[in-house]
Amino acid sequence: MRTGDGPEILSDADIICNFEDGEDIDKCYDELQSEWLLQDGLEDFRCSGTETGLPCEHSRHYESDSVGTQLDDGSWVGWTYWYGGGKFGDPQAIDWLEEAYDLDVTETQEMVTVRKFSKR
Repeated sequence: MRTGDGPEILSDADIICNFEDGEDIDKCYDELQSEWLLQDGLEDFRCSGTETGLPCEHSRHYESDSVGTQLDDGSWVGWTYWYGGGKFGDPQAIDWLEEAYDLDVTETQEMVTVRKFSKR
C-alpha cells in the first residue's frame, strides 16, 4: 500500500501474504509468536469459548471450565479455559492450545416451560 509520495507502508496482510515457501511461513510465525499481534489473537480466541459442561483438568491454583467454539469450516474445537489465580496468577501462561481437542456437537431446539412464583 502506498500513501502519497512517502515510503511504502505494508499492512499486516501484505507481510503475511508475501511468502516464497513454507520456510518463510515458519520464520514469520516464529517472529510473530513473540509479537503482540499473534498473542492478542490467541488470547481473544482462548476467551471466546462457550461452556460445554464436559469434564476438564483442574488445579488447586486456578479455576477451569471446558469450553468450545465453532470454527469457520463448521467443525467444533474444545479446550480447558483456565482463569483466576489471584493477584499473582497467570492462567494465560498455561499451554491450552496444545491440549485442544475436536468436539462432536448435537444441536436441538427444545421448548421450555418456565414458572415464576410469588406470594399473594
